[in-house]
Amino acid sequence: MAGPVIVSEETLRNLLEAHASMAAWYYRLSEALRAAGARVEPPSDAERAAFLAQAAAHFPEIARVAHAVTVPRPYIPPPAVQAPERVAENEGGASGPAVAADAATAGADSHGADADADADTDAIAPPPRVDPTKVRYE
Repeated sequence: MAGPVIVSEETLRNLLEAHASMAAWYYRLSEALRAAGARVEPPSDAERAAFLAQAAAHFPEIARVAHAVTVPRPYIPPPAVQAPERVAENEGGASGPAVAADAATAGADSHGADADADADTDAIAPPPRVDPTKVRYE
């Protein structure tokens, strides 16, 4: 195992923000492809390596570790799970009316006046789960 890598808080923040953004885009694009009836093949080893090389160029602090990864493994980000703000006991559990009302008001509070217009984009279902034992590593 390699030794510790010291990165600045700014670099760590940038990497985390990039990961969050790419994971969110992954689910948006997956849903759009599914709705359009399109299929896409997963990125090849060479494509994943090219993106890793780009990350190493943008973040010199992690370049040594990035260059040590010869073939980046395939990665599918886990779906985001948002817990309801309040769950009323004995009122239908997590799918009860109190939770639905809280989710609607929380969306209006966090998204502003356009929450109703964006309600459809917030309800994107995650892509189907992938069985890791059936992933081909060529």
